[in-house]
Amino acid sequence: MNLRRVLAATALVLGAVVLTAQVPADIAAQDAKADKKKLKQKLAEKRAAEEKKAPVPADAKPAPSDIKPPAAPAHPMPAAELARRIDSQVTQRLRAANVEPSPPSTDAEFLRRAYLDIAGVIPTAEQAAAFLDDRSQDKRAKLIDHLLGHRGYGRRMADVWTALMYPIDSDNRFVSKAPLHEWLEEKFSADLHWDAMAFELITATGDPEKNPATVYAMSNRGVDKMTDSVGKLFLGVQIQCAQCHNHPFTHWKQAEYWGLAQFFYKVNVSNPRAAKDGGTVTVSEDGRINRKINPVPESAKEVAPKLLGADFIKLDNSKPYRPVLANWVCSPSNPFFAKAFVNRLWAQLMGRGFVNPVDDLSVENEPSHPELLTLLAREFADSGFDVKHLVRGICNSTHSTSP
Repeated sequence: MNLRRVLAATALVLGAVVLTAQVPADIAAQDAKADKKKLKQKLAEKRAAEEKKAPVPADAKPAPSDIKPPAAPAHPMPAAELARRIDSQVTQRLRAANVEPSPPSTDAEFLRRAYLDIAGVIPTAEQAAAFLDDRSQDKRAKLIDHLLGHRGYGRRMADVWTALMYPIDSDNRFVSKAPLHEWLEEKFSADLHWDAMAFELITATGDPEKNPATVYAMSNRGVDKMTDSVGKLFLGVQIQCAQCHNHPFTHWKQAEYWGLAQFFYKVNVSNPRAAKDGGTVTVSEDGRINRKINPVPESAKEVAPKLLGADFIKLDNSKPYRPVLANWVCSPSNPFFAKAFVNRLWAQLMGRGFVNPVDDLSVENEPSHPELLTLLAREFADSGFDVKHLVRGICNSTHSTSP
């Protein structure tokens, strides 16, 4: 009898232990299920918020309906005249500051600097001897023209701009930058004007094999990254500081950042990891966007599309958005586009821009030589955004080649 009681008691204890062990497991499973349900609900709410369009202001301008790649009219002044005006502006500022200008460069100094600045290489011994032995008065201008036709010029410019357009991070480590570099080298060598190049880069679709310009969007995957990059490279503005809050040091507001970002909301980059195994990565701007691969930051604000510092735009949902933005960015009337490139090129050739940092053009960060920056930006636009014309004018100026 006692044995039965002992066995019964033991069974009760063991049952209690088993039940005690099961209850927390059941509760944990229920909690995990509830958490998963909450997460799904949160994601659904986020998708609904993304799809919900912010009201478009009544004064918003309709997007242009027939957008074509830019071909700005070209009316450049002679390179010698542009060089003379550069020297005049610099001399005026030096006199006003009571600063003695540096002495003119020797032929040897000019030769080495011209080769490095324009072609990215030093001259051979034969090339150096031929230049130094030349007694013609216009040999410097001839050398600049020769170097602008040198294969090193396109490669040098491609080196600079590939580094700017292809930031090194974990998101694009499987995307090859070689097609972009080759494309940039080809376009700079052929003197494709900067407005046409920028338009192609901002609006590119397809895959790198057929359209190497797509590497730009692939290497800046995401609404925020493209907004940041276009702001810095083509507008010369560090708008990225206004992504999560109003810019602490300039007048840019968070609403303006997300107004500009709206133009990239339809961009879809297929998973870049596919390139790791030899697959094809593509860029498109139609169909449903995969937000797992092309996420929108939590700081995103639903605002109406707006050109930076300019008009609200009423976009046609059935058409790509980026051409509308590129059409404005590359316009001769854009207040940022020409100045952004001029300032960056001046820094590349002279070691320091008119505005520094070079991608921080704003009313709060005034240029060192405002009149000269305005002169060069206007001439760049008047030339049809001819990069070689701008390089030729700067390099022919006396002050730009001083030691």
